[in-house]
Amino acid sequence: TGNGTVNFAGEGLGTADARNRVLFTSAPALVNGLIGPWAMINGTTLATYDSGLGVTAYTGYTDIAARGPDSVIPNDAALNARISTPGVDGPITLGASPASSVNTLLQDTETPAVVTVTNTAFQTSGILIGAGKAALTIGTEPGEGAVTALDNELLLANHDESAVLTLNTPITNNSGTVSLGKSGIGTALLVASNAFSGTIAINAGTLAFGGSVTQTVSNVISGPGTLAKTGSGRITLNAANTFTGPTYINEGTVVARHNTAFGTTAAGTFIADGATLDIGGGLNVDTLNLGAELFTVSGSGVDGQGAIVNNHANRQLNAFGRLVLAGDTTVGAVGRWDIRQNTPSVTLNGHTLTKIGSSEFCLVAAQVYGSGHLVTTQGIFRLEGATRLNGDAANTLTVKPGARLDLYSFTSATNASPWTLIFEPLSWITAGNSFHPYNTWWGPVTLNGTMFIDGSSGRSVTFSNSVSGAGGFIKNGTCEAFVFGDANTYAGTTTVSNGLLHIFQPGGLPGHQEGGRVAVGPSGTLVVYAAEDASGWSKSAIDDVRTNTLFTSATSCLGINTAWGDLIYDRDLTDAHAYGKYGRNTLTLPGKNLFGAALKVYNGTLTLPDTSTNAFSAAIVYGGAAGASLNIDGPASLGTGTLTVGGAGNDRSTVAISAHAGMARLLAGTAKGASGAVTQNGGTIEVGTTTGSGDVTTLGNAGGYGYYRMNNGTLKTGQLFLGGSTSGNNDGVFDLFGGTLNICVADGDLIIGFGYGNGQLNLFGGTLLNTNGNEIALGWESNRGVFSMLNLLGPEAYILSAGRAVNVAKNSKNLAGVVNLNSGTLRALRVYASSSASPSYVNFNGGTLRADVSRTDFLQGLTAATVYPGGAVIDTTNVNVTANQPLLAPTGYGVASIPLRGQGLGYIGAPTVQISGGQGTGATAIATVDLNPSSPTCGQVTGLTVTSPGFGYTSSDALTVTLRGGGYTNAAFAAAPLLAPNVSGGLTKLGSGTLTLGGASTYGGETVISNGTLKLGNALALPAASDVILAGGTLDLGGYTVTNSISGLGTLANGTLQTVISPAGEGALGAESLTLNGATLAGTYRCDVTAAGASDHVTFAGPTDLS
Repeated sequence: TGNGTVNFAGEGLGTADARNRVLFTSAPALVNGLIGPWAMINGTTLATYDSGLGVTAYTGYTDIAARGPDSVIPNDAALNARISTPGVDGPITLGASPASSVNTLLQDTETPAVVTVTNTAFQTSGILIGAGKAALTIGTEPGEGAVTALDNELLLANHDESAVLTLNTPITNNSGTVSLGKSGIGTALLVASNAFSGTIAINAGTLAFGGSVTQTVSNVISGPGTLAKTGSGRITLNAANTFTGPTYINEGTVVARHNTAFGTTAAGTFIADGATLDIGGGLNVDTLNLGAELFTVSGSGVDGQGAIVNNHANRQLNAFGRLVLAGDTTVGAVGRWDIRQNTPSVTLNGHTLTKIGSSEFCLVAAQVYGSGHLVTTQGIFRLEGATRLNGDAANTLTVKPGARLDLYSFTSATNASPWTLIFEPLSWITAGNSFHPYNTWWGPVTLNGTMFIDGSSGRSVTFSNSVSGAGGFIKNGTCEAFVFGDANTYAGTTTVSNGLLHIFQPGGLPGHQEGGRVAVGPSGTLVVYAAEDASGWSKSAIDDVRTNTLFTSATSCLGINTAWGDLIYDRDLTDAHAYGKYGRNTLTLPGKNLFGAALKVYNGTLTLPDTSTNAFSAAIVYGGAAGASLNIDGPASLGTGTLTVGGAGNDRSTVAISAHAGMARLLAGTAKGASGAVTQNGGTIEVGTTTGSGDVTTLGNAGGYGYYRMNNGTLKTGQLFLGGSTSGNNDGVFDLFGGTLNICVADGDLIIGFGYGNGQLNLFGGTLLNTNGNEIALGWESNRGVFSMLNLLGPEAYILSAGRAVNVAKNSKNLAGVVNLNSGTLRALRVYASSSASPSYVNFNGGTLRADVSRTDFLQGLTAATVYPGGAVIDTTNVNVTANQPLLAPTGYGVASIPLRGQGLGYIGAPTVQISGGQGTGATAIATVDLNPSSPTCGQVTGLTVTSPGFGYTSSDALTVTLRGGGYTNAAFAAAPLLAPNVSGGLTKLGSGTLTLGGASTYGGETVISNGTLKLGNALALPAASDVILAGGTLDLGGYTVTNSISGLGTLANGTLQTVISPAGEGALGAESLTLNGATLAGTYRCDVTAAGASDHVTFAGPTDLS
């Protein structure tokens, strides 16, 4: 059963002498006298069976001649026809039409035979050529007639190695499905486009598809035999084939549309010169995987388009694993294809592999073995990942004009590419992905003309060996290029059009000492590596490249890298182009830095000492995760330019300024994940002093963190945003320790928390002047999750917002706006909240709130104004104001302290702090960071200071403390806050004017009236438990009756005081002086008298009724 064949071999088999017999226990059933068309004796004749002789030669043939004109195959399905004589001329004909049948047809002569089947379906069980016999062809022309099986299987058996059994006729199904079996050591050639739908079994020899037709073979091919492709036609292998023999693509094109198109991988596939394997059969992207199949290939394929091609737009990354060259070979790519699967390799065997076509051909983690060469003439040839070019400089890779060599995360392994790399004129090398040390070419490089280095940001190409030749190169694209060679001899020019070109030694840049050999374009940077020994560029060598290079624009840049040590470059830099600082260590520019273009700091530290004079168009400090620093100790002018620090993701860079500096904008932490910090130690910094619109000084924007620490000096800015306007988790912190911050432009804004994040202004000392700008606003945009906080924390802290208000909640649906008056003085037009839809808190704890202008809405509209133990101090010098906001005692528990669980590392500024959870609200805190470089805790969070305990918490509340921003390398963490019962403070009234309390207050401490008048505008304005101390001021009862205890020197007016007077309390002597002005005093005078006659003393002025 199945598709097998049997050849009974033996001398005298089944003859009458009975010396050699094959007998069956059960005699086989003969069909038309035969065991079957698949059973032969000695490969020459069909086998039959005799009960006595066993297997024996069939002798009942109908004999015909190999040539006409009278050779006819009878139309009889029971007959077995044999071609046994040469005949005269012409083809063999069929006995009938349009259909003619015979059981078998055996070629048994040494004369080639042709059977004509014009317009006829030839039905048979088997067509055979005997061993040592001539060729047999069915059909005089390709496509003539048809051949089909009598039953469900057609056998093609060729037992001669040199003769070919050719079917010019297509094989078709009969009334059912027909399968094809191929047996015998010879070749069966199918020339026409077949239409049968059964399986194909190649049991022996070769089954070849030939001719010029295009056909799809969807039949599953099995068996141990060989599959071959001949002729100029195109076949598509579409089935999951299982045959184990080799595949020979000798002519034409084979299209592989299935992972097992070539059966198992045991024997490999061979592509001859002039033939093509096309993997562009239209399968979905990356779905073709030919597994571990070994492809042995040579030549340039059909019409020179490639021995292997992908002629479809769909890429096939997984198609190939192993390629062996048997001769010079060309491969083509209309669509991309890779060699990347099953331990991929290419063995050159001394030949050249040439890539053509507009798309990509890629070696991915592949080993290239043997002497030989690679050439790319069109499109992209890519070396990716762990690909290794084994060999030496005798191997070459040549990039032809217009073609690209792409290095894509190309292995960083040492000497992975020792070959010679040759660039023809107008060829390209591209940094496809990854950064140095990836994409390094270790072998020598030859430039036969001008070539291009290209790639996008964050990627690089490296030449580690000598570069020679008649040409030069243009560094194009935003990638970086590294040239390590110290004795390069290329004769052409070097142009840095875009991106960075790193030259490690002067010998790596031919012609840098002469004009016209090196140029840097508007978007290019030439980087030299400073060193006073032979390992790098000395100061005189830097002078040479600086003065002889053509910098075509003010934006063209010369970079100095100090990776190998500090450099004091004591030259006057007046050429109109940009300068960049690269590499760790410090570059000091002590001279006249008047180049008028951008100054860029990307690594290490750049110092402009106090001997320097500086004028540049912009300053950019982007150091990445390692950080970079710019120190400005000499006067600096940026004109209309911007100082940007921390402007790229994961950046954590700093600027320190101690001298006068002027600029249009100052931006810190302006990108997602970026951190930037500015420290001002002195001098006057002027930022956008003529404009109050847009980002003038902005700390933390677009998801970044910005910090400003002001230790001394003056900062004058048209506008200040703490937390910018662009979406992201922005954090902006300004710590004022000393000096003056001045919002100096009319209509300029000081905005704490513009949108999307946290804004925090902390005054430990110094002065904030907001006398020209708009109001101080907290939470500028609505529904942005903004948390804004203004803290006065030191006795010298002073805010003068003369004629300008403090708006604690500018807009709705934010987290909160908080003003903490813990020390110092806030002087403002008024303090209020324009939105009731965002929580707004003013917390008094020892600081002073001073009114600037008389008005009846000085303090109102807040969620709460809470008085903590330090008390509320309100100063109304020379003004009369009304505070309609109740002054409240904090209820429940508050946050007493926050321990640190970890101090973190690498902070460049103070993080913002948020406290969440629990049943209360309003708790706030700030972080303190050590920024002293000589301190052992530099860069660590040294403490968390509670700036407001909050209120309404319970003793069992579990609160969470979140630290955000700060530019850390290792984050600090807070432990659980410690809670304590809240305690309220009192109210101190200062100043000559009148303060009217219009709210129902509950604060719990004393009410001290030291100057002017405290007037009650509400019957509950003065908490009943608050002892009133007159310290020279007036208590205007507003017509109300109060019962508070009263003491001190001062005036009572306009109401009734129902109280007990005891100047020093019971058991002690004291004195009081009360002036009554339209007030009624009622109650008890409790007078203490000693045995010696001394007593309390109370002085009343004004009408007094002692009844």
